Amino acid sequence: MEASLLSKYLSGECTEEEKRKVRSWISESEENRNLLRNMKKIWDVEPRDEFQPEISAGYEQVKKRLRQNRHTQMNLRDGAGDPGWKSSYKANYPSSHESRRSYVWTAAAAIIVLISILSLLQFIPQQSEPAVSERQALETARGERASFTLRDGSKVTLNADSRLEIASEFDSERREVFLQGEAYFEVVPDRNRPFIIYSKQTYTRVLGTKFGISAYPGDSKVHAVVKEGRVRFGIQPDSPQPGEAAELKANEMAEVEKDGTIRQQLLTHSMAQYLGWKDGKLVFEKTPLRQIIPRLERWYNITVDLENADLGERLLTATFREESLNEVLGIIALSLDLNYRRPADHKVIFSDITEQS
Repeated sequence: MEASLLSKYLSGECTEEEKRKVRSWISESEENRNLLRNMKKIWDVEPRDEFQPEISAGYEQVKKRLRQNRHTQMNLRDGAGDPGWKSSYKANYPSSHESRRSYVWTAAAAIIVLISILSLLQFIPQQSEPAVSERQALETARGERASFTLRDGSKVTLNADSRLEIASEFDSERREVFLQGEAYFEVVPDRNRPFIIYSKQTYTRVLGTKFGISAYPGDSKVHAVVKEGRVRFGIQPDSPQPGEAAELKANEMAEVEKDGTIRQQLLTHSMAQYLGWKDGKLVFEKTPLRQIIPRLERWYNITVDLENADLGERLLTATFREESLNEVLGIIALSLDLNYRRPADHKVIFSDITEQS
């Protein structure tokens, strides 16, 4: 917010458009409101013609310093990153033992310094992809699922052993998140700010819809499933096979193959096989045991081994909702002619029923 505009607002000289601009700024945060309250207190006790030049001087000095230190991160508390900040500040503003009027001018200038920095920093170019340390992270452990509401009102449910990182610039022109694992999104529509999910080598771009993405590090494929609306599911430009993309509508899904190609299909059967997990269900439809095992491991926080790798090709059709681990293992064993044993609480071993001694 420009210092001159705040001065006009305090003096009652703003146009209606300028008033709306200042009021919008005031409504953005309690910090902005407190800054304006403090300015008004100083404004009310000092002559207008003497107050305004001091504001402008402080404002212009800060703009000059920011231009000179465009890529320097300044710590306002102790002046870190600019050793000369404290000394130059003292040299240009009266010290505390001077007159009351000088003290008031100093306070006014300090307020404008803070306002100016907050305003000008908005225009400093940011990294195209924020550093990990600048992102907020949401996580679930094995055996855990959780739902969250993001700052824009969008909702996300994370499956077990998943992590979602939210870009620090999430509230700006684009809403960007970074997924490792599996998540279901309900995105609030906003045509001016697309919602983009980066997962492994893929991206998913939406304006407002409901869909799921699975991108676990150990899985060979990444897939997206759309329940409502439309999404664009593609390969990131810096991937080995950039350029591939698919437009997905409701009841469609797409998978990224190992070679980077995208396979798109219409789901003619239930979507529960892909999205049932968010409602607490594990749904398998003619699914090989080798694909079932990673889901069981994350869902129940266990490790599963096969005594014979060929057992992993046996197909299972079943739905589990609130069954205990032993109940699930028993049904799988009965359906696929297997035996299982649990040598430890978190360890399961499947073997062929004919191999029982």
